[in-house]
Amino acid sequence: MPSRQIQWLTNNGWEYVLTGARRPIVGRVYARLKLAGVKPSATNAVVETWTLDLSRVG
Repeated sequence: MPSRQIQWLTNNGWEYVLTGARRPIVGRVYARLKLAGVKPSATNAVVETWTLDLSRVG
């Protein structure tokens, strides 16, 4: 239930945004940092740019 999810996220200090359907969304990088025990901040929560590396494909 979204209301219980919102309550849990709020009680445990997680940041989230609500969709138009009032469902909570937590960012992927933010969640990984929180689960790793790292306090997310603006400097360590920057998403790494991903590029396709085909150099090892034979």
